[in-house]
Amino acid sequence: MDYVNRHWTEDGICWARKSNVKDVDDTAMAFRLLRLHGYNVSPSVFKNFEKDGEFFCFVGQSTQAVTGMYNLNRASQISFQGEDVLHRARVFSYEFLRQREEQGMIRDKWIVAKDLPGEVQYTLDFPWYASLPRVEARTYLDQYGGKDDVWIGKTLYRMPLVNNDTYLELAIRDFNHCQALHQLECNGLQTWYKDNCLDAFGVEPQDVLRSYFLAAACIFEPSRAAERLAWARTSMIANAISTHLRDISEDKKRLECFVHCLYEENDVSWLKRNPNDVILERALRRLINLLAQEALPIHEGQRFIHSLLSLAWTEWMLQKANKEENKYHKCSGIEPQYMVHDRQTYLLLVQVIEICAGRIGEAVSMINNKDNDWFIQLTCATCDSLNHRMLLSQVNLVS
Repeated sequence: MDYVNRHWTEDGICWARKSNVKDVDDTAMAFRLLRLHGYNVSPSVFKNFEKDGEFFCFVGQSTQAVTGMYNLNRASQISFQGEDVLHRARVFSYEFLRQREEQGMIRDKWIVAKDLPGEVQYTLDFPWYASLPRVEARTYLDQYGGKDDVWIGKTLYRMPLVNNDTYLELAIRDFNHCQALHQLECNGLQTWYKDNCLDAFGVEPQDVLRSYFLAAACIFEPSRAAERLAWARTSMIANAISTHLRDISEDKKRLECFVHCLYEENDVSWLKRNPNDVILERALRRLINLLAQEALPIHEGQRFIHSLLSLAWTEWMLQKANKEENKYHKCSGIEPQYMVHDRQTYLLLVQVIEICAGRIGEAVSMINNKDNDWFIQLTCATCDSLNHRMLLSQVNLVS
C-alpha cells in the first residue's frame, strides 16, 4: 500500500508507475484500497474522469469499458457524506452496469475473464456496506479464472503475474484453513455453552451459532481468535444475564446483590445465595478469567486486563439493572421473544473486544468518557435504531 500511495497523484494513477496516461480503472482500484487501509486520498481525483455528467476510462476513448465502470462503482461505495463526485460516480456506473446486464452485454474490451458477469452482479447486489468478506472471498474463488484469463491488446496475451493458478491454490488453501479453524471454535463454543448451563437462562443452541457467526463474519482472521471468541462468549453471557435480571427485577435486594457480585474478588458469600444466581455468577467469573488469559499480552499485565473486564461488566450490569427496575415500576412494554442487544450491550461488546485485542487505551477511553464522546453517542443512536427495527420485526413475526 505504501508503494501505491507513493505513486498516487491528484490526476490519478496508471497501470505502470512511469506512465503519464491516467485511467479510471486503476485509479478506482487504488483509491478503494488506499481508503480502506486508512490512507488520506481525495475523491476529487475522479473529476478528471467526468464530463457532461458522464464518467470515462481515459481521455479519447471510443467505447466504454465494463471493468472500468465496475471498479469505479466499487470505489464509489467507500464514500463519506458530502462527497458528491462519488455519489455521481456511483449512480452513473450502477445504471451503466445494470443496463449492460439487462442486455446480456457484460463483456469487456480489455480482458476475457472467467466470470465477469458474476463479479458485476455480486458488486451491484451486495455493495461494500452489505458484503461479508468471507462470503465475497468464497464467491470470488469461483469467479477467478487463474491462468486461463486472457487480456486483449493489439494481440491476445496473458499476464502470469496477475492471473495464475498459484494464487488460486493459495487462496483456496487459506480459505479452507480459516473455515476449519472456525468450525473447531464453533464446536468448542457449544461445549462451553453446555458447561456453563446457559440454556437455563433462555440461551438457545441456535443463539450459540448466531453469536459465533456474527463475530466470525466481521472478525474472521485466524490471528484474531481472542477477539472473535470474546465477542461470541460475551454476547451469550450478556443474553443470559439480561434474561435473569428481567426475571428477578421484582426482588430489589436480590437484584442489587447480583449486580455487585464482581466488586469483591475474594468474597465467596455469593456462593450461599440463590442457586440460579450462583450458576450465572460463576459463569461470569469464569468468562472474565478466560478472557483475561486469552487476551493479547500488554505491558500492564494480565491482572490489569482482568480489572478492566470486571469494571466493564459491572458497569454494564448496573445499567441493565436500573433499566429493568424502571421497567418494573412503569410496567411498560412487552418483552421480546428472543434477545435483541441494546446500546449498553453493544458498548460492552466493543469494550471487551478492544481489551482482548490489547487496545487498552481505546477501552479505557470508552469507560471514562461514555457521556462525552460524540462517536460513542453516535454509535449508541445507531444501535438504538437497529434495536427498534429488530423488535418491530419480532412483533410482525408474532402477529
